[in-house]
Amino acid sequence: MIFPRNQKVSDRAGFIACVILALACLFAASYHTKQLLPLWNNGAGAQATVVDIKRGARGSKWAIYNFITSEGQAITSRDMFQMYLIRPDLRDELTVLYSPDNPQVVTADFGWMTWQGTFIFSGGFLLLAGLSLLIFRHRVT
Repeated sequence: MIFPRNQKVSDRAGFIACVILALACLFAASYHTKQLLPLWNNGAGAQATVVDIKRGARGSKWAIYNFITSEGQAITSRDMFQMYLIRPDLRDELTVLYSPDNPQVVTADFGWMTWQGTFIFSGGFLLLAGLSLLIFRHRVT
């Protein structure tokens, strides 16, 4: 048995919730990393203009970019990640990273802050994993 009999039910529920949420954060951080690494390592850069901002559920936003590839192809595409901490405004000009094989796969190049989604979800994983360990170690006296 993972929990002793004198462990509160709320402690068990809190532990299980923290573990599930920590795993969800780990999955999201892994997903962001898997999507971003090919662009970071092999993607091409281009100057782009934010031509629209699409809104999703619960205030989520995605930038729509208009840019020209190194082959001269005009592309309008939505950022593969929603906006987190850095949110460009409509008509802002910035650098984007895109896949030369599929220029529709694009994201803004904010330097090391391009990894902001990975940082946020990794931090969530560490916080929730630590909290679950604290709950697990807590014993009712």
